[in-house]
Amino acid sequence: MTSTTTGLCVFACVFGAAALAMLVRNALPQHHLSADTKDLVKLSMGLVATMAALVLGLLVASAKGSYDTQKDEMVRMAGKVAFLDRMLAHYGPPQTEAQRSRKEQALALAADVGQMRWLLFEQAGSSISTPLLVTVVLWLALIFFSFGLFAPSNSTAVATLLVAALSVSGAIFLILELDQPFSGLIRISSQPMLNALGQLGR
Repeated sequence: MTSTTTGLCVFACVFGAAALAMLVRNALPQHHLSADTKDLVKLSMGLVATMAALVLGLLVASAKGSYDTQKDEMVRMAGKVAFLDRMLAHYGPPQTEAQRSRKEQALALAADVGQMRWLLFEQAGSSISTPLLVTVVLWLALIFFSFGLFAPSNSTAVATLLVAALSVSGAIFLILELDQPFSGLIRISSQPMLNALGQLGR
C-alpha cells in the first residue's frame, strides 16, 4: 500500500470515528453524557493522546533518521565514484610502487562502492513497524471518537474535526514518505550521483 493510500485510510478511520461518535451520542441516555462522564473520558483520552504523541514522535525520528542515513550514503557513494574515476585516470601501467599502491586503493574503493550499493538496496524496505502503525491509528481513532462524542453538532465543530483529522493523517503520510526515500514525493535527490557521473572520464 502506498503512503498516499495509507494516509487516506488513516483520515477515513479517524474522521469516521468522530462522525460515528456524533451519531452514537444521539442514541445514548442523557446520564451517559454527564459532566462526570465527560471528565473521565477527557482524562482517559489524555493518557491515550500522550501515548500516541510519544509513538508518533518516535516514528518521525525513526523515519527521518533512516532518510538522512540513506541520503548521506548516497552522497558518499557519489563522491567515492568520482574519486575512483580520478584515481583510475592517473593510474597508468603498474610499474612503480606508487602505482601499485594506487591500484590497491582503487580496488578497495571499488569494493567499498559495491558494498554501499548493496547496503542501499537492503535498506530499501520499510523501517516502520506495521503493528506499531496500526496501534497508533487505533489510538487516534479512539481520541477522535471521544472528540465526536462530546462535540456540538454544528459546522464549526465538524470543520475543526476535519482539519484535525487531515493533520494527523498528513503526519502519518509524511512518516511513510520519509521511510521510502527513493520513491514517492519526498525522495532523495539523484543530483549528487548525476554530478559524479558527469565528471567521469574528464
